[in-house]
Amino acid sequence: MKTLKHYLITAAASCLFCATSVNATILTWDFTVTVDTIYQDNANVIDDSITVGTVLSGSFSYDNGLTDDSPDFDYADGYLDPNGSFTIAGLGIYDWSISASVVHQSSRDIVDVEGDYWSGNIHESVEIGFLDYSQSYDNGVLPVNWHNPPVPFSDIEFDYTLNLGTDPCCYDSWLSGYVSSIELRSPTDVPEPSSLILVGLGLIGLTRKVKVS
Repeated sequence: MKTLKHYLITAAASCLFCATSVNATILTWDFTVTVDTIYQDNANVIDDSITVGTVLSGSFSYDNGLTDDSPDFDYADGYLDPNGSFTIAGLGIYDWSISASVVHQSSRDIVDVEGDYWSGNIHESVEIGFLDYSQSYDNGVLPVNWHNPPVPFSDIEFDYTLNLGTDPCCYDSWLSGYVSSIELRSPTDVPEPSSLILVGLGLIGLTRKVKVS
């Protein structure tokens, strides 16, 4: 019974650590975009079913605790999340990394979230963004209100491009459109890696105590 008691204490302590070590929240937005222009598809990566008027669906996610990774540039704030994601049905042949950015201009901000892939001359990108004349993201404010932006959804632009490096002046494939809807999923709490290490160390210590007892 004494051994069982120690195991119960261990389990309870583990749960306590888990409950108090959550420091990051992953935000995920589901969106739809309407294609209004297909410029060209020389790379043959845009599905034939995608035409002007087609509604595409996708999602993107990143940590709501990201901080500006370009603090030396007063005119721009950048937020790269190596664990984030950006996907859109029917587009994309590579795995994209995700970043958010706010470029500050005299009378407006350019607000973007982008998924992109770079390898040599190959660059594939999908981007959602808008012009914010209210400049609501000054002073390093991370955009986390895509579902409730300061502009109508129809004013938020969407672009998909693929550059294979074969033509120095133009994209090999390119289409654009506008956002139809963006919805925020229920946030997901994720323990920080350092907290998980502490949990592990706590379990090791308690297990040794059980063995000694």
